[in-house]
Amino acid sequence: MNPDEYHALHEAESRHWYYCAKRDFVKQWILRYTKPDGKRRLLDVGSGTGLFAKEMSHHFDVCAMDASAHSLAYLERVLPADRIFEGTLDQTRWEDETFDVITALDVLEHIEDDHAASKAMYRLLRPGGLLVLTVPASMALWSDFDERLHHFRRYNRLGLAALFSLPHWEIQTLRYTNWPVYPAVYLARRIPSIRRVRPENRIPPHWVNRLLYRQFFWSAVTRFRAPFGVSLLLVARRR
Repeated sequence: MNPDEYHALHEAESRHWYYCAKRDFVKQWILRYTKPDGKRRLLDVGSGTGLFAKEMSHHFDVCAMDASAHSLAYLERVLPADRIFEGTLDQTRWEDETFDVITALDVLEHIEDDHAASKAMYRLLRPGGLLVLTVPASMALWSDFDERLHHFRRYNRLGLAALFSLPHWEIQTLRYTNWPVYPAVYLARRIPSIRRVRPENRIPPHWVNRLLYRQFFWSAVTRFRAPFGVSLLLVARRR
């Protein structure tokens, strides 16, 4: 991401509905399948400003990895130096089967070779280890918004499933999320005057913020499976 994006993320993510809901439902899915004891190891890929990694460090032995110098500067504020790693998945120095949990929250779309990233995460996870990731969904929503964030693609359910298929992975859940706001997001991506505004970086009034938080969180944990959405959530185990 551009340097300005990191600053905007840092300013908004502790209160903005999108980031708060995403951290909360990812944590809930992790705790559903993994019992933390402070010793289990979690790798957060593409840690950004490190807020999620910091929160998870209360439950796991967390390592945070990012390739951006701007991200690393933020990570140094919240994590010990020996838990911060510069690089990408294909540059990792860790041995095979090092981690119990790997998270990659809105990261895979920034990686040109996502097949190689999938293989790297498989290699780093211990057998039975858990992978939780989120990605933007639906190429119908593609706009200069994605280009500014250096996205290579947006995903659909079948495409993401193909990256994490049998016999190597056992998918626990793969679902579209944030689908109640899909029509509004679609229109926003089509109207030039709105496209220039980044709603992810502007905190709405409290009641709106809370309402949007609830729909996003609910869409990620309910049994209902929507056929579309603004984002995708994958929870999978390494076999």
